[in-house]
Amino acid sequence: SERRLEYTPIGDTVNIASRLCGVAPGGTCYIGAHTRELLGDRINPVAEHHLKLKGKTDTVEIHELHPLSAMASTVPSMRMEDIVKTG
Repeated sequence: SERRLEYTPIGDTVNIASRLCGVAPGGTCYIGAHTRELLGDRINPVAEHHLKLKGKTDTVEIHELHPLSAMASTVPSMRMEDIVKTG
């Protein structure tokens, strides 16, 4: 097609995800409170932190997951459909 569409994700969720990627030490994975809630007991975070992120007035609750090298053996296989409920 001659028409090319480009999509750029924007908004608070994208900004927070970007900030979390920026502050997480190498090999560490941080997720926000909402993602933690969606995953329920499928994961067992090793720590909870409250960080002040650029652009946010209040601190943001984040959860630190096991190092990526350990996750393959500790987290059961999940499909996106199992994690995200569609309306």
